[in-house]
Amino acid sequence: MANTSAAIALFVACAASAACGGKAGLGEPCDVARDCELGAQCFAGRCVPTCQRGPECGDGYTCDEGACVGAVGELGQPCASEMACGQALSCHVTDAGSGAASCVVETAALPDGAACTSHAACRHGTCMFDRCVSLCAAEIDCRQGERCQESPYLVDRFAIASPGEPPPPLVAHCLADEPTLVFEVPVHNSPAAATWLPMPRGATSFTVATFVGSGKPLVGMAALTSPSGTADYEWPQTDAAYLAGARYAPTEAMSLFTWPRPSGQAIEAGAYRADLGVFTPARQRLAVPAVAKVVVRMLPLVSVDLALHVLDTTDHPCVSPFSAATINSGDEIMAQYLPALRAILQPAGIAVGRVTFYDLTDRGDLDEIAATDLAALHEAATAPGAINIYLVRSVTPAGLAVATAAIPTTSASTFTAAPVALSLAARCYLSWRDLARATARTLAIHAGMWPSLNLAGQADNFADTPQSSDNLMHPAEYGGTSLSTSQRYYLREHMVVP
Repeated sequence: MANTSAAIALFVACAASAACGGKAGLGEPCDVARDCELGAQCFAGRCVPTCQRGPECGDGYTCDEGACVGAVGELGQPCASEMACGQALSCHVTDAGSGAASCVVETAALPDGAACTSHAACRHGTCMFDRCVSLCAAEIDCRQGERCQESPYLVDRFAIASPGEPPPPLVAHCLADEPTLVFEVPVHNSPAAATWLPMPRGATSFTVATFVGSGKPLVGMAALTSPSGTADYEWPQTDAAYLAGARYAPTEAMSLFTWPRPSGQAIEAGAYRADLGVFTPARQRLAVPAVAKVVVRMLPLVSVDLALHVLDTTDHPCVSPFSAATINSGDEIMAQYLPALRAILQPAGIAVGRVTFYDLTDRGDLDEIAATDLAALHEAATAPGAINIYLVRSVTPAGLAVATAAIPTTSASTFTAAPVALSLAARCYLSWRDLARATARTLAIHAGMWPSLNLAGQADNFADTPQSSDNLMHPAEYGGTSLSTSQRYYLREHMVVP
C-alpha cells in the first residue's frame, strides 16, 4: 500500500510539471513542459534546453528553476532586477537618494557591456565603471560570466563630492566577473572639491594613478575618507594611515596611491571621498588639468567541486533508478537538483565547479543510515578537495532530508571531511528544489552560519538578515532561498574547499 501511495504521489507530481519528462526532443513541438524530454522546457511552442540565466530567455522573460516565464512587472511598478519588468520595459533607478528602481519604457540606447559615461547612454539605465549594466537581484539575473554586485549609484560620476554631502546609496547590478576593474574619475581644480571613488562590494583594495600633462607639479591624493566617514588618509600622513599601508605622499607629474595594503579581505563598499588634485608643496591647489585612473582589485568567485556518491536506488518508490555509470543530463538530479543548488549558491558568489558521480552500490549497510553514523559514509568513500554528498535511500530519524557531521581532519577546511547525506526518501514529499535548499542550508550551518531565527526566537548576528521564511536560513522546511548581504559574504569567505 505504501508503494502504491508513493506511485500515485509521483504521478500527480509528473502531471503538474516536467519532473518526469515526455517524449518530445529538442526543437520538436510542445504544448506544456511535460511534453518535452527531461532537461528541456516548452518555450514558444518548441522544446528547448532549460535556462541557466534570465537573459537567455529574452526581453520580458526571466528564468525560474530552468524554465523561461513571463516577467510581471508593469510600467511604473517597483523592481529590483531587469528580469522583473515585462516586454519593452526596463528596470531603472528612479530615486537616486535611496537607489529605488521602477519599470520604465526601454529606449534604443547602448546595450549592456558597451562603453558609457552616463546612465542615460545605456538601454537599461545604469552605467557603472564605464560600462552599461543591468540591475539585478541575484546572479541568475545576469549573463554568463557576470556576478550580481552592489556598488554606489552616482547620478553624475563627474560631479563634485561636496563637503557634508551624504554618500550615494548602493544598488545591485550585473558586473563582469573579472579580477580587476579599471575606470577613470575626474580631478577637480577648485578648492575643497573632492572626487567620489565608487567601490563595489567585494573590492579588496584600489590604486589611484594620477597624471599631469606637462610640468612637474605635485599630483595625487591629499585626503581619503571612507563611506562611513572615517579619515583613512591625509597628507601629511598620519601614523594610522602609515600602519594601514598607505605610506604615500603626492609626487611630481605622476603618483600611485594604493589603499589599503592588499590583504585579500574585502574593504568597505560605497563611495570614498578623495581629495585628488595638483598641488604646490604647501598643499595649495593648482588649476592644472590632470587625469586619474582607478584600478580596483576584486575578491574572486569561490568555486566548489561536488562529489556525489550514489548508493543503491533500485526499486526506490520516489526516484527513478540511476547510477554514476548511467547518469545523463536528463536525469532528475542533473536537470533539477544541481541547477537549483547552483541558483541558491550563486548569489553568495559561490560557483559549482566540477561535479563527479561515484557508485557506492556494494554497501547495503549504508543505504539506510542514522544521522549519528555518517562517519561510516566518509570511511567508505571520500573524494578529496570536494564537498561529498551521499545519495542514500533514507536517513533516520524519519523526516530528516539532509544531514551532515564534522569528521576530525588535519585539512585546512572541514568541508573536505564533512559527509552530507541526502535522503532520497525525502523525495516522496519534497521537490528537488526543496532538497537543494536543504543541502545549501546544511552546508551553510556547517560553515558556521546561524539560523535566521531559532526556536527560542533569537535571530542571527547579522543586522541585515530578515526573519521572514523566504530566507535560506529560516528553519521552515519549505522556506525560501534568499540571502542577506552579510550572509552572502560570510558564505563566500567560509565555504572554501582546498
